[in-house]
Amino acid sequence: MMDELEKLVQALNKNELILYLEGVNEYKIDLHHWIGARFPTDVSIVLSKGIYLIYEKYPSLKIKQQFEESLLDMMHNEVFDLYIATKYVFGQMLNEKNIKIHFFN
Repeated sequence: MMDELEKLVQALNKNELILYLEGVNEYKIDLHHWIGARFPTDVSIVLSKGIYLIYEKYPSLKIKQQFEESLLDMMHNEVFDLYIATKYVFGQMLNEKNIKIHFFN
């Protein structure tokens, strides 16, 4: 079973970052069973164990730019895509405020 870092690298290599962010097919991350929500993927895991680790370990992949561009693309698609994108933006805003991970400038 691949960890999130490997899944994200695979998605980047296949040009499937949006599918990864939306939790489509093999990119889906189930929410913890105690969380009473219906959502296609666990945004906090995607950020903490995927996006941020790539950002720190592999700067040549330019994940920050790819992530931002993907979110912007998602905001111009279907309502579902916009919903997912806003979850990432909100999650990042909380992280920047609460745990001082400065990713968006």
